[in-house]
Amino acid sequence: MLFALLQIVQWLIFTSSRMLATQRPFDVQGLRDFESSWQLDQSPPINRTGNIIFNTASSLLQHWPNTRYRNGHTIVPGTIPVGTLLYRGADAPEIPDAGDWVAMDTEHSTIYCKGSQETGCWHLTFAVKRPLKIIYFDGSSAVKLEGGPMDTQDIIAWSRARPDRLFDEELRIHDLCRWGAKYAVDGFDGDRFVRFVFDFAKPPKSTLCSEVMLCDFSSGVEVVSILNIEGLGIQHKLPPTIPDDPESLLRAFEIRHAGSWHDHHPGDGRIVLDYPGLVSFYDTDLAPSLVPFRAGIERWDQRAGLISPTDATKIKERLEYVLRRPSPAVSGVDWKTLFQVIIDRYSDRIELVLYLLTSAPQDLDCAKRVQTQLRVMLTPYVLKSTMITKAHDVKATNAWAAPVFKQCASSYPSSIATLRAAMTPSERLLLQALEEVTHEICRVITKMWASGIRARLESSEELPSPDHVRELTEEWKEEMVNLTNWLDWSTWVKCNPTCAFEEMCYLPSWPPGLPLPLPGEEDIFAFLPEGNAGSQSDEWRRPQPTCIRRFEPYRF
Repeated sequence: MLFALLQIVQWLIFTSSRMLATQRPFDVQGLRDFESSWQLDQSPPINRTGNIIFNTASSLLQHWPNTRYRNGHTIVPGTIPVGTLLYRGADAPEIPDAGDWVAMDTEHSTIYCKGSQETGCWHLTFAVKRPLKIIYFDGSSAVKLEGGPMDTQDIIAWSRARPDRLFDEELRIHDLCRWGAKYAVDGFDGDRFVRFVFDFAKPPKSTLCSEVMLCDFSSGVEVVSILNIEGLGIQHKLPPTIPDDPESLLRAFEIRHAGSWHDHHPGDGRIVLDYPGLVSFYDTDLAPSLVPFRAGIERWDQRAGLISPTDATKIKERLEYVLRRPSPAVSGVDWKTLFQVIIDRYSDRIELVLYLLTSAPQDLDCAKRVQTQLRVMLTPYVLKSTMITKAHDVKATNAWAAPVFKQCASSYPSSIATLRAAMTPSERLLLQALEEVTHEICRVITKMWASGIRARLESSEELPSPDHVRELTEEWKEEMVNLTNWLDWSTWVKCNPTCAFEEMCYLPSWPPGLPLPLPGEEDIFAFLPEGNAGSQSDEWRRPQPTCIRRFEPYRF
């Protein structure tokens, strides 16, 4: 029974996100009304993107949410600190003389350590000797598939999405490095482009873990070791088939295993991002041309590459401005931590409330438990002077409950709003996202709590009728489903029940096995599990968590 209920909660979150994670044409008047509203029954305009910006900004460097939504919309400068180790598998003990890839985990690099078991293979380790400036693309930005994963880096390299250059890796590296070198920020001729690549393990470049593209191996890094290690015996050859030898399957699993270390907050701590320099394609001031292309489109399928040439130029100019600016004069707000504080405070409680509302029976005990959780979330904001009434009129309820709503919604943003003048444009965007998210969370939980007060759930003298309780809990469930859909936090996307110790929770991703087709081969979708070819079923387009074994027999 518990397993079934947990599945229902997860299904509600998933299906509601598919129904409502879309946008309508831009409505300026609606935005003005929203910003000045403390009405409990007024939802945010559907075309607002603050919830998505909050979601993407709080998910940076985390594999799990970026595997779930492969089409990235965020570009952020950052640095790799001194002392960080980078790895490269090779077929010769040679340091590349041009831009090329290195891995951040040995489980990733050793699979490209080519050679026979008799002769062994070569594994190179580099250490960062000065902070390396990098550009980070969110999503699965090196997935060599049509549909949007590579749009953002194509726009930086070529000013537009280039599906005709999907497999043109060498030119992409060359042009990204050439573009970056023009700005010479912190020695940009040695800049690094970080790309999360969980879904397309086509040799020799892409795989499940994060990797770094070095523009110049002679700047910023030093060789720690060049070792002739035992050959793994993995052959990247055609025809592309799912291997069944134990060694290949083990290595395929261990790449996924290493990537899972950075699934959730705080993500990959070996990269430090410059949040005040964040550039988002969901910024409707910066990229208004994308708004109509999101109308009626679920987030899984939204593409940055549909941006107009004018807006693409604005995106590049904003990023170039960020890279050229001197030592940043910023507010000092730790945006990563602040966003996580909001998620930590509300995520488990919202999930618990939704679980209670989807469990049976929806009786008075259930309603009282929900009311308790709502009151816990609002306790810091219910003033002693709050004049609570039991009036059934919604407008009358708003009169006494709106101050609670406002206190709740303003508690985090108001503490930093005074720093707005010192904020970069990116920080002002993040502040707006914070305001929108806390506004909607507090609106919903205040409205639910106030309706519980009106229903006398906190009264010890007069109790509501069973019919009233059922009506109330149904209204609450709808409110909570809509809220979880709107927030769409990846903390709610998990394996229920929890995987056994011999398993790990996994989001289905490319590939289903190794090796994979090389450029120029047949349609890559033909190598999806049977029944998925061409149609890109929900298992691929909308990945859902599942438990996979950590030992043989492996199943991906």
